[in-house]
Amino acid sequence: MKTDKMFTLHIRDETLFLEENTKGLTFEKLDTDRVVQHFVQKSLEIIGEASKKLSDEQKAQCPAISWNSVSGMRDRLTHSYFDINWEIVWNVLQNDIQPLKKCILKIISANGWG
Repeated sequence: MKTDKMFTLHIRDETLFLEENTKGLTFEKLDTDRVVQHFVQKSLEIIGEASKKLSDEQKAQCPAISWNSVSGMRDRLTHSYFDINWEIVWNVLQNDIQPLKKCILKIISANGWG
């Protein structure tokens, strides 16, 4: 059964994966390295899809997160894969992954899922 716990843990896992695998990453590397682009794109797609499935009750625990932007990023990466703006993706990596991870860890802790 698909549950909030499962989707929350998927988001946590992907934020941790991105954190670990983008340490020291430069924009130039992101912009030119197809392997990096693929794993970043896939992780953001998983985060976005899982956020769509997360209940409003869980999302309400983190009002500072723009959940529509999280899921919207997934839609753009999936449906416009041929025209990705890597500067926007870079901005997400630099500014949005850490707050999202912090929020997700808060949800996990509040629900006793950790």
